[in-house]
Amino acid sequence: MGASATGRGTVQTSRVLHYAVWFLAGVAMGAYGIERTLFASNGALARQWLRWGGLMYLVHFAFVSWFQLALLTVILPGVAKGAIVFLAAVASSWAAVATLRRNPAVARIL
Repeated sequence: MGASATGRGTVQTSRVLHYAVWFLAGVAMGAYGIERTLFASNGALARQWLRWGGLMYLVHFAFVSWFQLALLTVILPGVAKGAIVFLAAVASSWAAVATLRRNPAVARIL
């Protein structure tokens, strides 16, 4: 995880693609119209945000840590490892949340 100086600070070189993807996603949503995307104020995501996002936030760290540990000895570029960890952690967290929300006790609490 090297860092490179850019004048006013440093940039983690392993995250350049990560930053670019999120920046371009924001530009695309802004150009299309934020109220016509997934983030519409009356959309399904907004109505279920606390339940869905909060639980996903609680479980994601375990998956991120596990996938990073699993890839520690694998020889791949940092960008590839980052993409694998990101996609696997999102999919695993989403599946775990969907499974947990089917449990009546968890659904009552969250």
